[in-house]
Amino acid sequence: MSNLIYTGFSPPTSPLNLSNIAHFKKCKVNPINFTQKISTGCSLHSKPLKNVTNLRKPRKIISATKNETPTVTHHEDLKEAITEHAHLRIQLFYLSAMAIYKRALRSDGSFTDVKVKVTGATMQISQGNRENHAAHASAAASTVDNLKELIILQIQKEALTPLKSKLLSAMGLSEIDLNTIDQNHDDLKFVNKMINTYWPHESLLAGSEIELTLNTTNNLPAGLNLGCDLSLEKKIRPLIAEIIGLVMKGQLEPQEATKRYVTAVQEHFKEKITHIENQLLICPKEKLVKMERQLFYHRNELAGSQSIDFRFLNQGFESFEDPQKIDSVATLILLKRRA
Repeated sequence: MSNLIYTGFSPPTSPLNLSNIAHFKKCKVNPINFTQKISTGCSLHSKPLKNVTNLRKPRKIISATKNETPTVTHHEDLKEAITEHAHLRIQLFYLSAMAIYKRALRSDGSFTDVKVKVTGATMQISQGNRENHAAHASAAASTVDNLKELIILQIQKEALTPLKSKLLSAMGLSEIDLNTIDQNHDDLKFVNKMINTYWPHESLLAGSEIELTLNTTNNLPAGLNLGCDLSLEKKIRPLIAEIIGLVMKGQLEPQEATKRYVTAVQEHFKEKITHIENQLLICPKEKLVKMERQLFYHRNELAGSQSIDFRFLNQGFESFEDPQKIDSVATLILLKRRA
């Protein structure tokens, strides 16, 4: 069985193994080889998020012509493809939770009161067609937060701290850059320019290595994407934003956050299944096939929305079992800016 992270190019046959990742081979994007990196160690004012929808841009499609996902007609077992799609959703949430854990925590033990909103995806790996959509596994492929703006204001007021230096190093700033910022921290315009040079995006995950992983897709029936995944995303995104905010502040650990997420996803699918079963008792004959198909989709999404093996997924994330250690090279690598 393969231990490769699922990139949307073929159905996964095992859980994500973060210690053995070969990501986006032969794709028209820069390769992301976490295995190598893990082993080598290697605006001026804060803005409210009430108009966050205005920040959305047209979805960027990244071609993966060499390794496109086989459509469902090539899957020997559609049921397995759907359950693995659903299980990947849980794994990706945990991966993103590890990347953002305590990033809003300050060196004095307090936290930055970051605001978070989950929006529709602005990026998509691979492309589907009318019958088989490129369905995002992640229900939170795109998030918007104001952490960067708040960090810039804090640096101006207080200079750099160890935690901010760690985070900015992951963004690509060198030791010389950080020393220069520290020496000129009271110059807000200068600090803003320096940080935006390496961290030009509006949010923590946007433009990062992990963003590509969160925007991978599975080619699955359009009815599943529109009738199943879309309803889940609309229902659960406010809760995801709340959970992400708590994780960033260090008030909720990634494992507990993922368990809450799993519970919410399961409750949603159970409610939908009950509703569809009731509708089947009264629906017109001409709608029977469509309703039965939706029941099939939802039951298998529920079957895949189960708890995950945290110890297995933590392989390659050095020191992460200690929740106080948030400067792990491996977790910071996920936030590195893409070339």
